[in-house]
Amino acid sequence: MNAVRPGATCSEVANAFYRTIEKQGFKKESRCGYAIGIDWLEPTASLKDGDKTELKPNMTFHLMLGNGSTRILAMSSVRHSASANPVPKH
Repeated sequence: MNAVRPGATCSEVANAFYRTIEKQGFKKESRCGYAIGIDWLEPTASLKDGDKTELKPNMTFHLMLGNGSTRILAMSSVRHSASANPVPKH
């Protein structure tokens, strides 16, 4: 979640996620999230390799952290600092 910060690109966030799960033996080849807004899907930004959209404060993303058979759904909002974007404990 430290990668989710103003100024980072969607691609940087996605690649940080991919590197993290690969250390655990998992692989995800599709996007790991997309922007949401007034409508459920805001077709403006996608958390995937190659998307150079720059994250700005208050952008909100639907995170799709699954691999097809296993899914973890979450939402994250871009905050002004990484410490303001805590990882929920379950």
